[in-house]
Amino acid sequence: KTEINKSMQDVFKIFSEFWKENNFDFVYVLGDRYEMYMAVLSGLVYNVKYGHISGGEETFGAIDNVFRHSISIQSKLNFCSTEIYKNRLTEILGTNEYIFNSGALSIDSLFQTKILNKSELNQLTGFDFTEKTILCTFHPETYNNRNEFYINEICNAFKHLNEYQILFTMPNADPGSDVIRNVIYKFSKENKKRIKCFENLGNKAYLSAMKYCSMMVGNTSSGFVEASFFSKKVINLGDRQEGRIITKNIINCQINSAQIIKKVNSKIADLKILKSIYGNGNASSLIINKTLKYLKNT
Repeated sequence: KTEINKSMQDVFKIFSEFWKENNFDFVYVLGDRYEMYMAVLSGLVYNVKYGHISGGEETFGAIDNVFRHSISIQSKLNFCSTEIYKNRLTEILGTNEYIFNSGALSIDSLFQTKILNKSELNQLTGFDFTEKTILCTFHPETYNNRNEFYINEICNAFKHLNEYQILFTMPNADPGSDVIRNVIYKFSKENKKRIKCFENLGNKAYLSAMKYCSMMVGNTSSGFVEASFFSKKVINLGDRQEGRIITKNIINCQINSAQIIKKVNSKIADLKILKSIYGNGNASSLIINKTLKYLKNT
């Protein structure tokens, strides 16, 4: 946590100089990380005009919530990924002026991304995706200190789900991530044939793994937006993403090995007809058009 505070100070200092030496008509801000918040905050006194992408969302199990709403407050334009998030941000800001439901930019990207075929993905990961496979990413819950217990419960569940291959992608750098990494590395070494872990698959390979896997298990935001595009079953673990919209492909689950096993073995009907609520791939066009109109009128 001390390192995060130091990093925030460093980002503020670096961007204070950056904004002093550089002028922009408009700056887009994506996301909710503490680094992004400090970059935005440092530009406040320089009257930098921001457009925030993905505002109005809630993640009660992570400190990002505070940063996300603060960035929205400082922004001239806000672009939300769903109508629900637009309405929530309207309540937070007290006005609906300059708040738009653009849809999610990641959906635009999905329409344009050439997914790897199974053979290419098999070669990259060492897994045969004609077999039953779980894609798992578990980030720390930053409002508590139970992450070691949580990842051990997840691994214990996977021990008993031996009909599945498990493909782990590693957590972000939030407090608590080191202990999660260490447990996953140890678990994968003990089960080399069935368990594999990657620090970063890269966007194309990760999306390809999402398309071909049997389901996702974890607490990553991609289990909400991108997974809905692929009509993918998602077991959402714990509270990190609490507050996000739960679409029909998502099953919430306590971080308990018995519960995880039960949810993995449960059925979801009509996944194939799931329609994404995050837009139809034209978010970037809407964002650009609204920005140009705003700049013309101000």
